[in-house]
Amino acid sequence: MNWVYFTSGFRESRGKDSGTKDNFRKVRDLYQSNNCCVVYNEYNDEPKKYATDLASQWMPGDTLIVCGYSWGCGKWVKRFLWKLYKINPGIRVDYLILIDPVYYSFLLSFKWLAMTDFGTIKLPGDINKCTIFHQEVNRPRSSNVKFAARNVDVRLRRLNYSHQKIDNAPEITNHVMRVAKRYIK
Repeated sequence: MNWVYFTSGFRESRGKDSGTKDNFRKVRDLYQSNNCCVVYNEYNDEPKKYATDLASQWMPGDTLIVCGYSWGCGKWVKRFLWKLYKINPGIRVDYLILIDPVYYSFLLSFKWLAMTDFGTIKLPGDINKCTIFHQEVNRPRSSNVKFAARNVDVRLRRLNYSHQKIDNAPEITNHVMRVAKRYIK
């Protein structure tokens, strides 16, 4: 089974079109079947249910791809991956795509870190490959990303788009489609 999760950013509500939603639709339209589950979430959805559902259905040989944008990385993806790791540390993310990831804090007094270079998104080490796209055109800029293990194959790519436009970049869409084609069996 193939599992693909997309997570929106702060300004992307279910009623709005966005690059994240467009990429989700493209992957869903090409690959959704009995052998592939493609899911779209908003950054503020509760990831516990998704992690629990995935862990209960996971079989050896399954594939997991996760793609997040902005606060979707700093909130949903982070919580989803840590919850999944706690439920079943044997589940590995085959490919993680982070698009201008932004730190998220539940504490109001630390939300300002999203607008600085001081926030760090800490992720478990159960990830095989990761591409992080980031921009330096405007704020919020990409937050630091750290993995609990050193063996994660991480690629950084800079793009010259504003934070609000980066998930619409054709480079992102092309990368998402290449990853889907390569990893979805």
